[in-house]
Amino acid sequence: MVSMDIAQKIKIDRDKQMPIYMQLANRMKELIESNELKASEKLPGAVDLGKEIGISPLTVRNAYNTLQQDDLIIKKHGYGTFVRNQPNVAPARLKSIDIGLLIANQRMNEHYAMSQILKVLEVSKKNDWNFHVSLLSNGSIHEAFNTFYYNLMQNNHLNGLLLAGWLYNQDIAKLTEMKIPYICIDADYRGEYPVHCIQIDDFAAVEYILKRLDCEGHKQVGMLAGPTAIPGESSMIRRSFRLAEAYRAILRSMGKDVDSNLINYCEYNKESAFSAVSELLKLPEPPTAIIVNGDVMAAGVVDALNKLDRKDVTVANYGDSEDSVCSYCYKPIGKVVDAAVEMLESMILGGKVEKIRTLQPEINK
Repeated sequence: MVSMDIAQKIKIDRDKQMPIYMQLANRMKELIESNELKASEKLPGAVDLGKEIGISPLTVRNAYNTLQQDDLIIKKHGYGTFVRNQPNVAPARLKSIDIGLLIANQRMNEHYAMSQILKVLEVSKKNDWNFHVSLLSNGSIHEAFNTFYYNLMQNNHLNGLLLAGWLYNQDIAKLTEMKIPYICIDADYRGEYPVHCIQIDDFAAVEYILKRLDCEGHKQVGMLAGPTAIPGESSMIRRSFRLAEAYRAILRSMGKDVDSNLINYCEYNKESAFSAVSELLKLPEPPTAIIVNGDVMAAGVVDALNKLDRKDVTVANYGDSEDSVCSYCYKPIGKVVDAAVEMLESMILGGKVEKIRTLQPEINK
């Protein structure tokens, strides 16, 4: 039986700038580190704990995801969530193996992709692994487009793959057939195959930004979500769709009207962002703040606002790094890559890993 004593030890300050899920995660971390929550102790479910302390189950899940990301708790399917036992012996590490890093180069954020490459190279140096980096022409591993990589995989010269960007359905089918361990970095796959993905909780990012903008007094908030289409057949969902979904859902949960005209899409370049934000500012009731997906678009928006003499409009960037311009929160690419490498190594060693691991965005205060 799960004890609800934990609820009596948690106090949420709703006047605090820090998101509620982060307050809860920090407090539970203190309880774990002080041994008030003991190793192997079962934690209350999100619904029960949320009801006890007066917050939503989604907020509790976000806190649990943060604690899982920090290796403080573990979720066991069908059994619940438990405080993790800290092992005394470090797990075995792989040495001198060959890992492929494939980046689909069609309509992708090149700045973000380069951050992924640099982080993977850093990890490879630390682990003494051989990484083979390639930008995929036509975004596919098909032999007609990428003969070199196709042959490497076909002849078992790669021990595993890290995949950034998106894959076509035919690629997922081929990788499944080849039985090569692979992890999709920062991806949302909704198809039929057992694809392992590292995701960033974009819903939590949009929720934090919208609520912070609301506290700052903004009543009309727009969004520049990014590109939409994936050429060809793919069961992967672009971040722009996730951000737009989150934007609508969170506004409704805040009791606000949703005006779809306040959501616009553009490519990952400054010119496209300039054009898209100019359209938003021509609306009868233009936004006083605009949520932007990433650094390249943020630069284009700032440039547009300067040229249009609209410096009164706030830019809230969901940034690509801690140092991103106008960043309210950012994508933790370092943690994403670390988690992907950890999962891939476990798969290569024959261990079982979760199908989806979700990491929380980092907050810029």
